[in-house]
Amino acid sequence: MEDTSLVAEHKIVVEDDERDFAHRYQWTSCCLKVDKRALSYFTQAAFSAIIVVFCIIMLIQSHSCDTFSRYSPLLTLVIGVWMPSPQLKET
Repeated sequence: MEDTSLVAEHKIVVEDDERDFAHRYQWTSCCLKVDKRALSYFTQAAFSAIIVVFCIIMLIQSHSCDTFSRYSPLLTLVIGVWMPSPQLKET
């Protein structure tokens, strides 16, 4: 037979781990549980997509150098943040 104290201790450890995970990685409201990491990622992705689309539209609509010098660096910055850095891998 199993020792009941070990089973109870294991149950407490598992519950503590679940509470710790929920505290670290979940936002909870009255009717919603959201993973912090997923919400942060999708917010950043949506904001970046909005900036990229806006910059491209502004660059297409205007043909002046002033507009190009204003929106081109912003577009390059957002694309540079999302692009993975190149790596040389040894085989």
